[in-house]
Amino acid sequence: MCMMFLKGTNWNVKFFVIMLTWVFSFGNALFAQDESIDSLYRSSNYIFPELPSFKVVFDSVMSRSPQKMRLQETKLEALYNLGIVKKEWMNYISFSTNFSYGKGGALGVTQLPTGGTVSSISNSTTSTYGGGVGLGFTLGAILNYKTKVKMAKIKVTQSQYELDVFAQELRFKLFEQYTQLENDLAAYKANSIVMEMNNAQIRMQEKQFRQNRIDLSQLISARQTYNTAVTTNETLKRSCRVGLHYFEQLSGINFMTYTNTKQPPKK
Repeated sequence: MCMMFLKGTNWNVKFFVIMLTWVFSFGNALFAQDESIDSLYRSSNYIFPELPSFKVVFDSVMSRSPQKMRLQETKLEALYNLGIVKKEWMNYISFSTNFSYGKGGALGVTQLPTGGTVSSISNSTTSTYGGGVGLGFTLGAILNYKTKVKMAKIKVTQSQYELDVFAQELRFKLFEQYTQLENDLAAYKANSIVMEMNNAQIRMQEKQFRQNRIDLSQLISARQTYNTAVTTNETLKRSCRVGLHYFEQLSGINFMTYTNTKQPPKK
């Protein structure tokens, strides 16, 4: 019936009728999918967790950082080495002790007044203790002692500097990424609202088009605007999910659980 009608009309009318038929079929297919699209992207159905404060995230990341643990162990090693160097003077002091134990006898002769003599034998147990302290060092050891201590202290200071530099660089890097994630989450929420408004506008213009109150170009433009908002929403959602996963893995915090456990203060 439609083909019979087209045979007697000019090409402009034919083109309009074909486009009108395509819009209705294409529009009905898309509008039938509107609910499923909205269910995927509507902000009320896909809610991201609230971010913990940057201090909470940073402290948790620092406590789990393998790089920080390695630097801490390097500093601890330097401290142990400093303690050893400071006690090197004890290597020049020596102690010696001796102990002897045994039994012995003594033969004694006593002169009597009468002119005779009396012999006597006695047995006894004896023990002897002895001890001494020795001190020996070289002139080079004395002159180099202070230098060795200073070098060991420098190692400790360097280890602390490396730890501070790492913490500072990590703070700057994480803060930049944390701020970007905040912006992405805010943009996602704002774009979700715009997308819902565009969807409502499409429904309204679909009715107006069927009532011949707007032309085809306006309806197509509204659909393109909505599709652009959907694409932007999907991109932002993906970026937010990647950012959240990144911080959850580094910090070990489940943001969704953390948000749910935050209780409002009791009145």
